[in-house]
Amino acid sequence: MKKIYTLSLAVILSCIIQNGYSQCWKAVSAGEIHTLALDGRGGLWAWGGNNFGQLGDNSVETRNEPVPIDTINRYQFISAGIHHSFAIKEDGTLWGWGRNTWGIIGDGTEINRIVPVQVGTDNDWKSVNASRFHTIGIKTDGTIWTWGNNGNAQLGNGSQTAEPNTIVPTQVGEFNDWKEISAGDNHSIAIKTDGTIWVWGSNVFDALGSTSLTVQTSPIQLGLDSNWVKVSAGENYNLVIKNNGTLWGWGRNFFGQIGSGNTEDILSPTQIGEASNWESLSTEIYHSAAINSNGEMHMAGSNLWGQLGYGNTDNNYNLTSIENNWLQVSAGVNHTVAIAQDGSLWAWGNNSNGQIGDSTFTQRNAPVLLSCEVDCANSSTDVITACESYMWIDENLYTSSNNTATYVMQNSYGCDSTITLNLTIQTVDNTTSLSGSTLTAAEDDAEYQWLDCDNKFAPIEDETSQSFTPTQNGNYAVEITSGDCTVMSACTSVTVVSLNEKESIHSIGIYPNPAKDVVMLSNISSGSSITIYDIAGKIIYSIKSNSPQVAINTSAFANGIYQIQIENHGNFERRKFVVNK
Repeated sequence: MKKIYTLSLAVILSCIIQNGYSQCWKAVSAGEIHTLALDGRGGLWAWGGNNFGQLGDNSVETRNEPVPIDTINRYQFISAGIHHSFAIKEDGTLWGWGRNTWGIIGDGTEINRIVPVQVGTDNDWKSVNASRFHTIGIKTDGTIWTWGNNGNAQLGNGSQTAEPNTIVPTQVGEFNDWKEISAGDNHSIAIKTDGTIWVWGSNVFDALGSTSLTVQTSPIQLGLDSNWVKVSAGENYNLVIKNNGTLWGWGRNFFGQIGSGNTEDILSPTQIGEASNWESLSTEIYHSAAINSNGEMHMAGSNLWGQLGYGNTDNNYNLTSIENNWLQVSAGVNHTVAIAQDGSLWAWGNNSNGQIGDSTFTQRNAPVLLSCEVDCANSSTDVITACESYMWIDENLYTSSNNTATYVMQNSYGCDSTITLNLTIQTVDNTTSLSGSTLTAAEDDAEYQWLDCDNKFAPIEDETSQSFTPTQNGNYAVEITSGDCTVMSACTSVTVVSLNEKESIHSIGIYPNPAKDVVMLSNISSGSSITIYDIAGKIIYSIKSNSPQVAINTSAFANGIYQIQIENHGNFERRKFVVNK
Protein backbone atom coordinates (compact mmCIF):
# COMPACT_ATOMS: atom_id res chain seq x y z
CA MET A 1 0.00 0.00 0.00
CA LYS A 2 2.71 2.47 0.95
CA LYS A 3 5.74 3.09 -1.17
CA ILE A 4 8.59 1.34 0.62
CA TYR A 5 12.25 2.22 0.68
CA THR A 6 15.58 0.47 0.93
CA LEU A 7 18.70 1.80 2.65
CA SER A 8 21.72 1.94 0.36
CA LEU A 9 24.84 0.32 1.78
CA ALA A 10 26.77 3.34 0.51
CA VAL A 11 25.19 5.57 3.13
CA ILE A 12 24.83 3.30 6.13
CA LEU A 13 27.84 4.89 7.86
CA SER A 14 26.70 8.38 8.58
CA CYS A 15 25.97 10.84 11.32
CA ILE A 16 25.76 10.02 14.99
CA ILE A 17 22.27 10.61 16.33
CA GLN A 18 22.15 13.08 19.22
CA ASN A 19 19.36 14.80 21.17
CA GLY A 20 16.88 12.09 20.18
CA TYR A 21 17.16 12.31 16.39
CA SER A 22 18.92 14.23 13.66
CA GLN A 23 18.40 15.43 10.11
CA CYS A 24 20.18 12.42 8.64
CA TRP A 25 17.17 10.19 7.95
CA LYS A 26 17.36 7.51 5.27
CA ALA A 27 13.91 5.89 5.10
CA VAL A 28 10.39 6.60 6.30
CA SER A 29 7.05 4.78 6.18
CA ALA A 30 3.61 5.99 7.36
CA GLY A 31 0.80 3.83 8.76
CA GLU A 32 -2.68 4.94 9.76
CA ILE A 33 -1.73 6.69 13.01
CA HIS A 34 1.98 5.89 13.36
CA THR A 35 5.25 6.44 11.51
CA LEU A 36 8.48 4.41 11.16
CA ALA A 37 11.88 5.77 10.14
CA LEU A 38 15.51 4.73 9.77
CA ASP A 39 18.24 7.10 10.88
CA GLY A 40 21.51 7.63 9.07
CA ARG A 41 23.15 4.60 10.69
CA GLY A 42 20.22 2.26 9.98
CA GLY A 43 18.76 2.62 13.49
CA LEU A 44 15.02 2.05 13.89
CA TRP A 45 12.67 4.79 15.23
CA ALA A 46 8.90 5.15 15.57
CA TRP A 47 6.25 7.58 16.80
CA GLY A 48 2.48 8.17 16.84
CA GLY A 49 -0.43 6.00 17.93
CA ASN A 50 0.50 2.78 19.70
CA ASN A 51 -2.79 1.12 20.64
CA PHE A 52 -1.67 -2.24 19.22
CA GLY A 53 2.03 -1.89 20.04
CA GLN A 54 2.79 -0.87 16.45
CA LEU A 55 5.65 1.37 17.61
CA GLY A 56 7.52 -1.61 19.07
CA ASP A 57 8.73 0.24 22.19
CA ASN A 58 7.37 -2.39 24.64
CA SER A 59 4.32 -0.29 25.46
CA VAL A 60 0.96 0.84 24.09
CA GLU A 61 1.58 4.50 24.90
CA THR A 62 1.18 7.22 22.28
CA ARG A 63 4.42 9.03 21.35
CA ASN A 64 4.34 12.44 19.68
CA GLU A 65 8.05 12.55 18.88
CA PRO A 66 10.49 9.96 17.51
CA VAL A 67 11.54 7.30 20.02
CA PRO A 68 14.38 4.84 19.42
CA ILE A 69 13.19 1.26 18.97
CA ASP A 70 16.53 -0.33 18.09
CA THR A 71 19.54 1.84 17.32
CA ILE A 72 22.10 -0.87 18.11
CA ASN A 73 21.29 -3.15 15.18
CA ARG A 74 21.25 -1.89 11.59
CA TYR A 75 18.16 -2.07 9.38
CA GLN A 76 17.85 -1.72 5.62
CA PHE A 77 14.09 -1.75 4.99
CA ILE A 78 10.86 -0.71 6.76
CA SER A 79 7.12 -0.86 6.07
CA ALA A 80 4.31 0.49 8.26
CA GLY A 81 0.95 -1.24 7.88
CA ILE A 82 -2.31 0.13 9.17
CA HIS A 83 -1.65 -0.98 12.75
CA HIS A 84 1.44 -3.18 12.43
CA SER A 85 5.04 -2.74 11.33
CA PHE A 86 7.92 -4.55 9.67
CA ALA A 87 11.66 -4.06 9.34
CA ILE A 88 14.43 -6.02 7.64
CA LYS A 89 17.85 -6.04 9.26
CA GLU A 90 21.11 -5.84 7.34
CA ASP A 91 21.50 -9.58 7.89
CA GLY A 92 18.32 -10.21 5.85
CA THR A 93 16.14 -11.29 8.80
CA LEU A 94 12.53 -10.08 8.94
CA TRP A 95 10.98 -8.58 12.10
CA GLY A 96 7.35 -7.64 12.76
CA TRP A 97 5.27 -6.15 15.59
CA GLY A 98 1.93 -4.51 16.38
CA ARG A 99 -1.56 -5.80 15.61
CA ASN A 100 -1.54 -9.49 14.69
CA THR A 101 -5.18 -10.08 13.81
CA TRP A 102 -5.37 -12.56 10.90
CA GLY A 103 -1.73 -13.52 11.57
CA ILE A 104 -0.50 -10.53 9.56
CA ILE A 105 2.80 -10.41 11.47
CA GLY A 106 3.58 -13.93 10.27
CA ASP A 107 5.15 -15.26 13.47
CA GLY A 108 2.84 -18.28 13.63
CA THR A 109 0.41 -16.68 16.10
CA GLU A 110 -2.39 -14.13 16.18
CA ILE A 111 -1.03 -12.44 19.31
CA ASN A 112 -0.31 -8.72 19.21
CA ARG A 113 3.39 -7.91 19.65
CA ILE A 114 4.61 -4.76 21.43
CA VAL A 115 8.26 -5.40 20.55
CA PRO A 116 9.76 -6.62 17.27
CA VAL A 117 9.75 -10.42 16.88
CA GLN A 118 11.56 -12.34 14.17
CA VAL A 119 9.39 -13.79 11.44
CA GLY A 120 10.69 -17.31 10.86
CA THR A 121 14.41 -17.95 10.63
CA ASP A 122 15.16 -17.04 7.01
CA ASN A 123 17.80 -14.38 6.35
CA ASP A 124 17.14 -13.67 2.67
CA TRP A 125 14.34 -11.12 2.79
CA LYS A 126 14.60 -8.27 0.28
CA SER A 127 11.46 -6.21 0.90
CA VAL A 128 8.07 -6.38 2.61
CA ASN A 129 4.81 -4.47 2.22
CA ALA A 130 2.26 -4.32 5.05
CA SER A 131 -1.40 -3.64 4.27
CA ARG A 132 -4.58 -3.71 6.38
CA PHE A 133 -5.47 -7.40 6.18
CA HIS A 134 -2.41 -9.10 4.70
CA THR A 135 1.31 -8.80 4.13
CA ILE A 136 3.42 -9.53 1.08
CA GLY A 137 7.18 -10.00 0.94
CA ILE A 138 9.84 -10.78 -1.63
CA LYS A 139 13.08 -12.65 -1.06
CA THR A 140 16.46 -12.18 -2.66
CA ASP A 141 15.87 -15.26 -4.83
CA GLY A 142 12.92 -13.50 -6.51
CA THR A 143 10.15 -15.53 -4.84
CA ILE A 144 7.00 -13.90 -3.41
CA TRP A 145 5.54 -14.81 0.00
CA THR A 146 2.21 -13.77 1.54
CA TRP A 147 0.43 -14.19 4.88
CA GLY A 148 -2.61 -12.92 6.78
CA ASN A 149 -6.28 -12.84 5.77
CA ASN A 150 -7.35 -14.30 2.42
CA GLY A 151 -11.04 -13.37 2.38
CA ASN A 152 -10.57 -11.56 -0.94
CA ALA A 153 -7.95 -13.96 -2.37
CA GLN A 154 -5.31 -11.27 -1.81
CA LEU A 155 -2.72 -13.89 -0.78
CA GLY A 156 -2.67 -15.32 -4.31
CA ASN A 157 -2.40 -18.92 -3.12
CA GLY A 158 -5.06 -20.27 -5.49
CA SER A 159 -7.93 -20.04 -3.02
CA GLN A 160 -10.31 -17.58 -1.38
CA THR A 161 -10.81 -18.42 2.27
CA ALA A 162 -11.39 -16.08 5.19
CA GLU A 163 -10.58 -18.87 7.66
CA PRO A 164 -8.19 -20.24 8.64
CA ASN A 165 -5.77 -17.34 8.27
CA THR A 166 -2.27 -17.93 6.93
CA ILE A 167 -0.13 -17.06 9.95
CA VAL A 168 3.31 -17.77 8.47
CA PRO A 169 4.84 -16.61 5.17
CA THR A 170 3.78 -18.95 2.34
CA GLN A 171 5.24 -18.90 -1.16
CA VAL A 172 3.04 -17.75 -4.01
CA GLY A 173 3.41 -20.10 -6.98
CA GLU A 174 6.77 -21.24 -8.31
CA PHE A 175 7.99 -18.11 -10.09
CA ASN A 176 11.32 -16.67 -8.92
CA ASP A 177 11.56 -13.62 -11.15
CA TRP A 178 9.55 -11.08 -9.14
CA LYS A 179 11.02 -7.58 -8.77
CA GLU A 180 8.44 -5.18 -7.25
CA ILE A 181 5.51 -5.87 -4.91
CA SER A 182 2.71 -3.89 -3.29
CA ALA A 183 -0.28 -4.84 -1.14
CA GLY A 184 -3.62 -3.07 -1.33
CA ASP A 185 -6.40 -3.68 1.18
CA ASN A 186 -8.14 -6.32 -0.92
CA HIS A 187 -5.71 -7.02 -3.73
CA SER A 188 -2.02 -7.37 -4.53
CA ILE A 189 0.11 -6.30 -7.46
CA ALA A 190 3.64 -7.17 -8.56
CA ILE A 191 6.12 -6.56 -11.39
CA LYS A 192 8.45 -9.20 -12.78
CA THR A 193 12.02 -8.69 -13.91
CA ASP A 194 10.80 -8.78 -17.53
CA GLY A 195 8.68 -5.67 -16.88
CA THR A 196 5.29 -7.41 -16.97
CA ILE A 197 2.70 -6.56 -14.32
CA TRP A 198 0.59 -9.14 -12.44
CA VAL A 199 -2.47 -8.78 -10.20
CA TRP A 200 -4.59 -10.92 -7.89
CA GLY A 201 -7.32 -10.61 -5.22
CA SER A 202 -10.59 -8.67 -5.36
CA ASN A 203 -11.51 -6.64 -8.45
CA VAL A 204 -13.91 -4.33 -6.63
CA PHE A 205 -13.71 -0.86 -8.23
CA ASP A 206 -11.68 -2.57 -11.01
CA ALA A 207 -8.58 -2.59 -8.83
CA LEU A 208 -7.21 -5.45 -10.97
CA GLY A 209 -7.44 -3.26 -14.08
CA SER A 210 -9.80 -5.48 -16.07
CA THR A 211 -13.61 -5.48 -16.15
CA SER A 212 -13.57 -9.19 -17.06
CA LEU A 213 -12.28 -10.21 -13.62
CA THR A 214 -14.11 -10.58 -10.32
CA VAL A 215 -11.87 -12.36 -7.83
CA GLN A 216 -8.48 -13.65 -8.99
CA THR A 217 -7.05 -16.30 -6.64
CA SER A 218 -3.62 -16.52 -8.33
CA PRO A 219 -1.37 -13.96 -10.03
CA ILE A 220 -2.48 -13.15 -13.57
CA GLN A 221 -0.73 -10.89 -16.07
CA LEU A 222 -2.44 -7.58 -16.76
CA GLY A 223 -2.17 -6.62 -20.43
CA LEU A 224 0.81 -7.26 -22.65
CA ASP A 225 3.10 -4.34 -21.77
CA SER A 226 6.54 -5.21 -20.46
CA ASN A 227 7.82 -1.80 -19.44
CA TRP A 228 6.48 -1.39 -15.89
CA VAL A 229 9.06 -0.44 -13.22
CA LYS A 230 7.40 0.98 -10.07
CA VAL A 231 4.08 0.15 -8.40
CA SER A 232 2.07 1.23 -5.36
CA ALA A 233 -1.31 -0.27 -4.44
CA GLY A 234 -3.78 1.82 -2.45
CA GLU A 235 -7.21 0.83 -1.20
CA ASN A 236 -8.75 -0.60 -4.40
CA TYR A 237 -6.61 1.51 -6.75
CA ASN A 238 -3.07 1.60 -8.12
CA LEU A 239 -0.43 3.98 -9.39
CA VAL A 240 2.34 2.58 -11.60
CA ILE A 241 5.36 4.05 -13.42
CA LYS A 242 6.66 2.81 -16.78
CA ASN A 243 10.32 2.82 -17.79
CA ASN A 244 9.71 5.90 -19.94
CA GLY A 245 8.80 7.86 -16.79
CA THR A 246 5.06 8.08 -17.49
CA LEU A 247 2.54 7.59 -14.67
CA TRP A 248 -0.47 5.27 -14.95
CA GLY A 249 -3.39 4.61 -12.65
CA TRP A 250 -6.65 2.72 -12.33
CA GLY A 251 -9.30 1.64 -9.80
CA ARG A 252 -11.25 3.57 -7.18
CA ASN A 253 -10.97 7.35 -7.51
CA PHE A 254 -13.73 8.61 -5.23
CA PHE A 255 -11.41 11.15 -3.57
CA GLY A 256 -9.53 12.06 -6.73
CA GLN A 257 -6.52 10.23 -5.32
CA ILE A 258 -5.39 8.92 -8.71
CA GLY A 259 -4.75 12.50 -9.85
CA SER A 260 -6.71 12.31 -13.08
CA GLY A 261 -8.45 15.66 -12.50
CA ASN A 262 -11.82 14.19 -11.46
CA THR A 263 -13.36 11.63 -9.08
CA GLU A 264 -14.44 9.03 -11.63
CA ASP A 265 -13.20 5.47 -11.18
CA ILE A 266 -10.78 4.24 -13.85
CA LEU A 267 -11.46 0.77 -15.27
CA SER A 268 -8.07 -0.06 -16.78
CA PRO A 269 -4.50 1.29 -16.84
CA THR A 270 -4.67 4.91 -17.99
CA GLN A 271 -1.89 7.46 -18.29
CA ILE A 272 -2.13 10.25 -15.72
CA GLY A 273 -1.02 13.58 -17.16
CA GLU A 274 1.65 14.00 -19.80
CA ALA A 275 4.82 14.13 -17.69
CA SER A 276 7.50 11.53 -18.37
CA ASN A 277 9.88 12.06 -15.48
CA TRP A 278 8.22 10.26 -12.57
CA GLU A 279 10.53 8.27 -10.30
CA SER A 280 8.73 7.24 -7.09
CA LEU A 281 5.23 7.18 -5.64
CA SER A 282 3.12 6.28 -2.61
CA THR A 283 -0.58 5.50 -2.18
CA GLU A 284 -3.01 4.87 0.68
CA ILE A 285 -6.79 5.29 1.03
CA TYR A 286 -7.60 8.95 0.48
CA HIS A 287 -4.56 10.52 -1.14
CA SER A 288 -1.43 9.81 -3.19
CA ALA A 289 2.03 11.30 -3.64
CA ALA A 290 4.64 11.08 -6.38
CA ILE A 291 8.13 12.53 -6.91
CA ASN A 292 9.70 13.29 -10.30
CA SER A 293 13.33 13.40 -11.40
CA ASN A 294 13.54 17.11 -10.49
CA GLY A 295 12.74 16.30 -6.86
CA GLU A 296 9.28 17.87 -7.17
CA MET A 297 6.57 16.28 -5.04
CA HIS A 298 3.02 16.14 -6.36
CA MET A 299 -0.05 15.32 -4.25
CA ALA A 300 -3.67 14.50 -5.07
CA GLY A 301 -6.84 13.39 -3.28
CA SER A 302 -8.61 14.20 -0.04
CA ASN A 303 -7.14 17.02 2.02
CA LEU A 304 -9.49 16.93 5.01
CA TRP A 305 -6.55 16.78 7.44
CA GLY A 306 -4.14 18.88 5.41
CA GLN A 307 -2.36 15.72 4.23
CA LEU A 308 -1.70 17.20 0.78
CA GLY A 309 0.55 19.85 2.32
CA TYR A 310 -0.81 22.84 0.38
CA GLY A 311 -1.34 24.95 3.51
CA ASN A 312 -5.13 24.46 3.45
CA THR A 313 -7.74 21.67 3.62
CA ASP A 314 -9.05 21.91 0.06
CA ASN A 315 -9.28 18.65 -1.87
CA ASN A 316 -7.27 18.41 -5.07
CA TYR A 317 -7.94 16.07 -7.97
CA ASN A 318 -4.79 16.78 -9.97
CA LEU A 319 -1.25 15.85 -9.03
CA THR A 320 0.00 19.27 -7.97
CA SER A 321 3.49 20.23 -6.88
CA ILE A 322 4.02 21.46 -3.31
CA GLU A 323 7.82 21.95 -3.30
CA ASN A 324 10.98 20.48 -4.78
CA ASN A 325 14.20 18.82 -3.58
CA TRP A 326 12.40 15.75 -2.23
CA LEU A 327 13.98 12.30 -2.07
CA GLN A 328 11.21 9.97 -0.86
CA VAL A 329 7.64 10.14 0.42
CA SER A 330 5.17 7.90 2.23
CA ALA A 331 1.41 8.53 2.35
CA GLY A 332 -0.33 7.46 5.54
CA VAL A 333 -4.10 7.27 5.91
CA ASN A 334 -4.46 10.95 6.82
CA HIS A 335 -0.88 12.18 7.12
CA THR A 336 2.24 12.30 4.96
CA VAL A 337 5.93 12.00 5.78
CA ALA A 338 8.84 12.68 3.44
CA ILE A 339 12.61 13.03 3.35
CA ALA A 340 14.26 15.88 1.50
CA GLN A 341 17.43 15.47 -0.53
CA ASP A 342 19.49 16.94 2.33
CA GLY A 343 18.32 14.13 4.64
CA SER A 344 15.89 16.29 6.63
CA LEU A 345 12.57 14.77 7.69
CA TRP A 346 9.21 16.52 7.18
CA ALA A 347 5.60 15.63 8.03
CA TRP A 348 2.11 17.09 7.67
CA GLY A 349 -1.59 16.24 7.97
CA ASN A 350 -3.52 14.62 10.82
CA ASN A 351 -1.61 14.70 14.10
CA SER A 352 -4.26 13.59 16.59
CA ASN A 353 -2.06 10.67 17.64
CA GLY A 354 1.29 12.44 17.37
CA GLN A 355 2.03 10.70 14.06
CA ILE A 356 3.72 13.81 12.67
CA GLY A 357 6.30 13.63 15.46
CA ASP A 358 6.74 17.35 16.17
CA SER A 359 6.06 16.96 19.94
CA THR A 360 2.50 18.27 19.51
CA PHE A 361 -0.93 16.93 18.60
CA THR A 362 -1.65 19.86 16.29
CA GLN A 363 -2.87 19.32 12.73
CA ARG A 364 -0.35 20.56 10.15
CA ASN A 365 -1.56 21.70 6.72
CA ALA A 366 1.95 22.22 5.36
CA PRO A 367 5.25 20.33 5.79
CA VAL A 368 6.81 20.70 9.27
CA LEU A 369 10.52 20.07 9.75
CA LEU A 370 11.40 17.53 12.42
CA SER A 371 14.64 19.20 13.38
CA CYS A 372 17.10 18.74 16.21
CA GLU A 373 19.10 21.24 18.24
CA VAL A 374 22.43 20.37 16.64
CA ASP A 375 23.58 19.90 13.09
CA CYS A 376 23.83 16.29 12.00
CA ALA A 377 27.58 16.58 11.41
CA ASN A 378 28.71 15.64 14.90
CA SER A 379 31.66 14.47 16.91
CA SER A 380 31.71 11.49 19.21
CA THR A 381 34.15 9.38 21.18
CA ASP A 382 34.63 5.66 20.77
CA VAL A 383 35.55 4.39 24.26
CA ILE A 384 37.27 1.01 24.06
CA THR A 385 39.20 -1.19 26.49
CA ALA A 386 41.25 -3.96 24.87
CA CYS A 387 43.95 -6.47 25.74
CA GLU A 388 47.44 -6.25 24.25
CA SER A 389 46.30 -4.70 20.92
CA TYR A 390 43.21 -3.42 19.09
CA MET A 391 42.32 -3.01 15.41
CA TRP A 392 40.14 0.13 15.10
CA ILE A 393 37.79 1.20 12.28
CA ASP A 394 40.70 3.10 10.69
CA GLU A 395 42.32 -0.35 10.15
CA ASN A 396 45.32 0.57 12.29
CA LEU A 397 46.57 -1.87 14.93
CA TYR A 398 47.11 -0.12 18.26
CA THR A 399 49.38 -1.78 20.82
CA SER A 400 49.28 1.03 23.39
CA SER A 401 46.60 3.33 24.79
CA ASN A 402 45.54 6.15 22.47
CA ASN A 403 43.13 9.07 22.88
CA THR A 404 44.07 11.19 19.87
CA ALA A 405 43.32 9.05 16.82
CA THR A 406 40.32 10.23 14.78
CA TYR A 407 38.22 8.82 11.95
CA VAL A 408 35.65 10.54 9.71
CA MET A 409 32.48 8.57 8.96
CA GLN A 410 31.38 9.94 5.59
CA ASN A 411 27.79 10.30 4.45
CA SER A 412 26.43 11.20 1.04
CA TYR A 413 24.28 13.94 2.56
CA GLY A 414 27.25 15.79 4.03
CA CYS A 415 26.50 14.62 7.56
CA ASP A 416 30.10 13.56 8.16
CA SER A 417 30.88 12.65 11.75
CA THR A 418 34.31 12.69 13.39
CA ILE A 419 35.00 9.83 15.78
CA THR A 420 37.79 10.15 18.33
CA LEU A 421 39.36 7.01 19.75
CA ASN A 422 39.65 6.67 23.52
CA LEU A 423 41.52 3.39 23.78
CA THR A 424 42.88 1.82 26.92
CA ILE A 425 45.21 -1.12 26.35
CA GLN A 426 45.33 -3.42 29.33
CA THR A 427 48.65 -5.21 29.81
CA VAL A 428 49.35 -8.32 31.81
CA ASP A 429 52.91 -9.27 32.80
CA ASN A 430 53.51 -12.63 31.13
CA THR A 431 57.02 -13.22 32.44
CA THR A 432 57.98 -16.04 34.76
CA SER A 433 60.97 -16.74 37.00
CA LEU A 434 62.67 -20.07 37.69
CA SER A 435 64.08 -20.89 41.11
CA GLY A 436 65.48 -24.40 41.19
CA SER A 437 62.72 -26.34 39.53
CA THR A 438 59.89 -24.01 40.59
CA LEU A 439 58.29 -21.61 38.10
CA THR A 440 56.55 -18.45 39.34
CA ALA A 441 54.39 -16.02 37.35
CA ALA A 442 55.31 -12.37 37.83
CA GLU A 443 51.71 -11.11 37.62
CA ASP A 444 50.03 -11.02 41.04
CA ASP A 445 46.34 -11.43 41.88
CA ALA A 446 45.37 -13.19 38.68
CA GLU A 447 44.06 -16.55 37.49
CA TYR A 448 46.67 -19.07 36.38
CA GLN A 449 46.72 -22.25 34.30
CA TRP A 450 50.04 -23.99 33.77
CA LEU A 451 50.60 -25.62 30.39
CA ASP A 452 52.77 -28.43 29.03
CA CYS A 453 54.56 -26.99 26.01
CA ASP A 454 55.77 -30.44 24.95
CA ASN A 455 52.18 -31.70 24.78
CA LYS A 456 50.61 -29.10 22.49
CA PHE A 457 50.19 -26.68 25.40
CA ALA A 458 47.78 -29.01 27.19
CA PRO A 459 46.57 -27.66 30.57
CA ILE A 460 48.18 -29.40 33.53
CA GLU A 461 45.45 -30.66 35.82
CA ASP A 462 45.04 -28.84 39.15
CA GLU A 463 48.03 -26.57 38.50
CA THR A 464 46.29 -23.18 38.88
CA SER A 465 48.50 -21.44 41.45
CA GLN A 466 50.92 -18.59 40.84
CA SER A 467 53.84 -21.03 41.28
CA PHE A 468 54.32 -24.48 39.79
CA THR A 469 56.92 -27.17 40.46
CA PRO A 470 57.06 -29.80 37.70
CA THR A 471 57.68 -33.43 38.57
CA GLN A 472 59.46 -34.25 35.35
CA ASN A 473 61.80 -32.56 32.95
CA GLY A 474 60.12 -30.52 30.25
CA ASN A 475 59.09 -27.15 28.92
CA TYR A 476 56.28 -25.27 30.64
CA ALA A 477 54.30 -22.06 30.27
CA VAL A 478 51.46 -20.38 32.14
CA GLU A 479 48.23 -18.82 30.90
CA ILE A 480 47.43 -15.74 32.97
CA THR A 481 43.98 -14.11 33.17
CA SER A 482 43.69 -10.68 34.76
CA GLY A 483 40.42 -8.79 34.35
CA ASP A 484 39.27 -9.32 30.77
CA CYS A 485 42.74 -10.12 29.45
CA THR A 486 44.37 -13.50 28.99
CA VAL A 487 48.04 -13.87 28.01
CA MET A 488 50.51 -16.73 27.82
CA SER A 489 54.10 -16.76 28.95
CA ALA A 490 57.05 -18.07 27.00
CA CYS A 491 57.93 -21.72 27.52
CA THR A 492 60.65 -22.32 30.11
CA SER A 493 62.78 -25.46 30.25
CA VAL A 494 62.80 -27.05 33.71
CA THR A 495 65.26 -29.73 34.75
CA VAL A 496 63.95 -31.77 37.61
CA VAL A 497 66.71 -34.46 37.57
CA SER A 498 70.28 -34.17 36.37
CA LEU A 499 70.66 -34.48 32.61
CA ASN A 500 73.52 -34.12 30.22
CA GLU A 501 73.94 -30.47 29.41
CA LYS A 502 72.12 -29.62 26.16
CA GLU A 503 73.20 -27.23 23.49
CA SER A 504 71.72 -23.79 24.10
CA ILE A 505 69.90 -21.92 21.40
CA HIS A 506 71.56 -18.64 20.61
CA SER A 507 69.18 -15.67 20.93
CA ILE A 508 67.33 -15.35 17.64
CA GLY A 509 66.68 -12.11 15.74
CA ILE A 510 63.24 -11.09 14.40
CA TYR A 511 62.79 -8.25 11.94
CA PRO A 512 60.93 -6.27 10.87
CA ASN A 513 58.62 -6.23 13.88
CA PRO A 514 55.83 -5.33 13.27
CA ALA A 515 55.95 -7.29 10.01
CA LYS A 516 53.89 -6.73 6.90
CA ASP A 517 54.40 -9.39 4.23
CA VAL A 518 57.61 -11.09 5.44
CA VAL A 519 59.25 -11.67 8.81
CA MET A 520 62.97 -12.60 8.91
CA LEU A 521 64.53 -14.89 11.54
CA SER A 522 68.27 -14.85 12.09
CA ASN A 523 70.79 -16.79 14.19
CA ILE A 524 68.87 -20.05 13.76
CA SER A 525 70.76 -23.22 14.74
CA SER A 526 70.91 -25.99 12.15
CA GLY A 527 68.13 -28.54 12.48
CA SER A 528 65.85 -26.21 14.43
CA SER A 529 62.07 -26.66 14.34
CA ILE A 530 60.21 -23.37 13.85
CA THR A 531 56.56 -23.17 14.92
CA ILE A 532 54.27 -20.12 14.87
CA TYR A 533 51.21 -19.87 17.14
CA ASP A 534 48.39 -17.33 17.02
CA ILE A 535 47.15 -15.54 20.13
CA ALA A 536 44.83 -18.47 20.93
CA GLY A 537 47.73 -20.94 20.87
CA LYS A 538 46.77 -22.52 17.55
CA ILE A 539 49.60 -23.65 15.28
CA ILE A 540 49.40 -21.76 11.99
CA TYR A 541 52.88 -22.39 10.56
CA SER A 542 55.60 -25.01 11.09
CA ILE A 543 58.90 -25.83 9.34
CA LYS A 544 62.29 -27.41 10.06
CA SER A 545 65.29 -25.38 8.96
CA ASN A 546 69.00 -26.02 8.41
CA SER A 547 69.68 -22.40 7.50
CA PRO A 548 70.83 -19.73 9.97
CA GLN A 549 68.43 -17.23 8.38
CA VAL A 550 64.77 -17.95 7.53
CA ALA A 551 62.22 -15.78 5.70
CA ILE A 552 58.57 -16.46 6.54
CA ASN A 553 55.78 -15.15 4.29
CA THR A 554 53.17 -13.44 6.49
CA SER A 555 50.99 -12.01 3.71
CA ALA A 556 48.23 -14.51 4.53
CA PHE A 557 48.40 -13.82 8.28
CA ALA A 558 45.67 -11.69 9.85
CA ASN A 559 46.76 -8.57 11.69
CA GLY A 560 47.57 -9.41 15.30
CA ILE A 561 50.13 -10.78 17.75
CA TYR A 562 51.92 -14.11 17.15
CA GLN A 563 54.50 -16.24 18.98
CA ILE A 564 57.41 -18.04 17.35
CA GLN A 565 58.89 -21.13 19.02
CA ILE A 566 62.39 -22.31 18.06
CA GLU A 567 63.25 -25.82 19.27
CA ASN A 568 66.67 -27.43 18.93
CA HIS A 569 67.82 -30.57 20.74
CA GLY A 570 65.19 -30.21 23.45
CA ASN A 571 65.86 -26.52 24.10
CA PHE A 572 63.23 -23.87 23.38
CA GLU A 573 63.05 -20.16 22.80
CA ARG A 574 59.80 -18.24 22.28
CA ARG A 575 59.48 -14.74 20.88
CA LYS A 576 56.55 -12.47 19.99
CA PHE A 577 56.02 -10.50 16.81
CA VAL A 578 53.20 -8.40 15.34
CA VAL A 579 51.68 -8.48 11.87
CA ASN A 580 50.32 -5.09 10.81
CA LYS A 581 49.59 -4.69 7.09
